[in-house]
Amino acid sequence: MRSFIAFTKKEIMESVRTYKFMILFLIFVVFGFLNPVMAKVLPEILESVLPEGMTITLEEPKAIDSWMQFFKNGAQTGMIVLTVIFSGIMAGEISKGTLIHMVTKGLSRKVVVLSKFTSAVFQWTLSYAASALITLGYTLYFFEKMELTNLFLAILGMWIFGVLLLSMVIFGGLLFKNVYGVLLLAGGAALIFTLLGLFPDLKPYNPMTLVSENVNLMTEMFSSGDFLLSAVVAVLLTGLLLLISMSNALKITE
Repeated sequence: MRSFIAFTKKEIMESVRTYKFMILFLIFVVFGFLNPVMAKVLPEILESVLPEGMTITLEEPKAIDSWMQFFKNGAQTGMIVLTVIFSGIMAGEISKGTLIHMVTKGLSRKVVVLSKFTSAVFQWTLSYAASALITLGYTLYFFEKMELTNLFLAILGMWIFGVLLLSMVIFGGLLFKNVYGVLLLAGGAALIFTLLGLFPDLKPYNPMTLVSENVNLMTEMFSSGDFLLSAVVAVLLTGLLLLISMSNALKITE
């Protein structure tokens, strides 16, 4: 336990020194500000760019529009940024050989995997929570009413998907031992999840539902039970990837 805590602290400090955490945090903070602002001013922007004499009737912006921006930015840009920033957390050190010395000196492979995963999840959680809280605060400020159901569950779902991506990054780093392999694995998994989304019957079992049905969940157009089932599948898949990563089949020193 002592080695796990020490190695986790080392990983967090390394992210701070290399500005990875700062970049991740700032990007999501910017998203937090932009989400409600864009929802508020987008109708005015659209009206201003219309040709003279042309008119268009737009609905008054609502709180749901702010959260639509939140989940859109998170699912598209946010997940890409998260994957790229942490793509070298395991693969980079293995390719450089910096972990071999510590492992051969007795540091458990399980400690390495769990510490790196915990460090990444901690940074992801802080960045994502900051974005969600800023979006919530400004949404309450700009919009009078916010009658949205399952908001917390929708936010939690995207966080769980981010954690799943981080487990893929760890697994991919051990499997391919290079950043390109990690990115291909994450991109390939996202593509497979997206293709599975074409089959409605598979949506309750598809982790991609956690970043594609958030708005429908809040407007009660998607079942909370099916959304929770997707979350359970994502958690189980995350656990499976971590268990495989810690198994003897994937050796850091190989």
